Amino acid sequence: MPRKEIQFIGILANVDSSILKLDLEHNFKIEVKTYNEASGLLSKLEGTESNRIIGKIICLDYPCFSQEERIYLVKKTFGVNYDKFKKSLSNGELPKEIITFDNNYINNYLLPVFGKMRLFKEGNICMPLKYYFYYDNKKLEHLLSYHKGEYIGTKPKYSIENLEIIDLHKFIKDTKLPFKESTLQLAFENFDLSYNIQNEKLSFLALMISLETLVHPSDRGEVKWSGCQDQI
Repeated sequence: MPRKEIQFIGILANVDSSILKLDLEHNFKIEVKTYNEASGLLSKLEGTESNRIIGKIICLDYPCFSQEERIYLVKKTFGVNYDKFKKSLSNGELPKEIITFDNNYINNYLLPVFGKMRLFKEGNICMPLKYYFYYDNKKLEHLLSYHKGEYIGTKPKYSIENLEIIDLHKFIKDTKLPFKESTLQLAFENFDLSYNIQNEKLSFLALMISLETLVHPSDRGEVKWSGCQDQI
């Protein structure tokens, strides 16, 4: 049965070289590329000239990417049945294997890992861009792109110290999302929301709602934050 290798890459934002210490399951790999190394691939995926793609993505669309003239990406390859794959494409359909992969490995594994990492330590690690593609006779064939539309802050950057990596891996493994306790899950959702709000006052408010949910159950009235009213 003929097989075709499909490639996934996601571009990571607000990270530095310490992200290379992170070990991911399911054969996900994290790599770093210089702007020059990344521009050729990204230009093909974005349909933009290579001499413009870095400026477009980093300076205009996503200034949250690395300012070290490097791009950090997470990647994984998976196989599909080539005959069924080609039939789906000829019918104008997205192959089911890609939909299944995106749901099982991105939405239900990789993105929750980043959420756990933000809980473990401050830092706005995220993945604003992701791509699916394959090669047909050495020619790149683009399948699917995803551009995160909401606001992504340019800081704080996520950085992992050597002494933290063992505890981080244990925290990722032991923490199960979503939380079974509804109050804890609601607090986590508001905490996560605070990273995606452009207005600093509203971001602060989301954090206060998260904290109030944790320390003061809804059936006991409101927590009074003295001195905070004039800051919001």
